[in-house]
Amino acid sequence: MKKIRNILIFYLIFKIAAGGFMISLSYEYVTNSISSIGARNFIVLLMQDRERSIVTQPAKVIKVIDGNTLLVEVLFKRDGPQKIKISDISVTKNGNIKAIEYLKNKVEGKVVFLEKDVKGKITGYIWFKAPLKAKVESITKNMLNANMVNEGYAKLKADQSKSKYAILISNMIN
Repeated sequence: MKKIRNILIFYLIFKIAAGGFMISLSYEYVTNSISSIGARNFIVLLMQDRERSIVTQPAKVIKVIDGNTLLVEVLFKRDGPQKIKISDISVTKNGNIKAIEYLKNKVEGKVVFLEKDVKGKITGYIWFKAPLKAKVESITKNMLNANMVNEGYAKLKADQSKSKYAILISNMIN
């Protein structure tokens, strides 16, 4: 309980110092959030707001559908499971089995952080930890999309003109 109180105090001080807006959180929401996603990720999610370039939602990966599609359930929402296509990557038919195995080992049954990228279909960037800013180091370590390309399980899609992270990912592999 003391840990949760300290986190809330830190958050309030951060928001006041940053001149940001205040939000009200129920005690139950705070305790459930911290128990399911951890204190560090909870603080990062609280610090994300609409002015930042990255806004993520914690989601549990229910099932790996294929080499670049996951069935996820966004936590703290009652929308039910949804299919998310992993943005900016393509998996060949030959590489699909290896990519599926990789995804099952890395994310199936785990909580990840989903950054939605709506392009007609629901696609997204999958983060292992909630990011604050898109830095090369955080993408290299924490973004599933980039890891799949970097480790050879997927290729970067050819048409990347509208992609948020394509340049950073391509610089990682070149």
